[in-house]
Amino acid sequence: IAADGVGYGEDGNIWGGEVLYLNNTGQYVNHGGLELQPMPGGDLSTKYPIRMAMGILYDAMDTEELRSLMKNKYSSYFKYGEKEVDMTLKQLENNFNTAYTSSMGRVLDSISVLLGISKNRGYEGECSMKLESAAREGFDMLDMILPSKKTDGRIIIDTSDLVLDVLDLIEAGVLREEIAVASQRALAEKLAELAISVANSYNTDVIGVTGGVFYNEFISSVVKNLVTLEGYTFVQHEQTCAGDGSVSMGQCAIVGWQKNLNQ
Repeated sequence: IAADGVGYGEDGNIWGGEVLYLNNTGQYVNHGGLELQPMPGGDLSTKYPIRMAMGILYDAMDTEELRSLMKNKYSSYFKYGEKEVDMTLKQLENNFNTAYTSSMGRVLDSISVLLGISKNRGYEGECSMKLESAAREGFDMLDMILPSKKTDGRIIIDTSDLVLDVLDLIEAGVLREEIAVASQRALAEKLAELAISVANSYNTDVIGVTGGVFYNEFISSVVKNLVTLEGYTFVQHEQTCAGDGSVSMGQCAIVGWQKNLNQ
């Protein structure tokens, strides 16, 4: 399971929530993961995650309903207030200056800002880390279910539905700390379930995790518990970091495998 903030995929989109099968030939197969979501303004959606939240909600809500929600509850989260809400909607409508990402980090950021836990990103990982901290104060009592569908042979997890559930729970007056716990668990469980299904299809007994999302102890523990409960060997970073610092190590490993195969 590879889950992080930004990782460029071979299809030209920004990955960050994939389940991959790989072996020591240096080849891999992408079996799916989180749904690709629009990032209006590209990198601006990382600095101002409320824009990312709008992207995730765009196809799941009526346009005017989304406009009203953003202006009435979150306009101060935008650098230019209500004017930027309208501009962001136009970007989404016209698919202008809009990248697409399956990043789990961007989903966590969006949940964090919608819950009012953070407003924008002042440093790397700020919104997601504050969401993790808030979750430590909550009770693990809610069940949030993420639907998925098969598209082009891959299983795609519907993150728009998750974010809609977050809004419904906010409206119902549920404590944000409890929503933080439930949303993180839902994402972790769904990716773990997909990984277990893929591992079973290949008759492999090892499932590993990598990427900056797995600095999150709660998400890591949820995945580990599910994987080991099903009898798989769980692999995670111990002597190296889970984030970008280990990318070069992985690249070296792949080159080494391919070189050995060609000798």
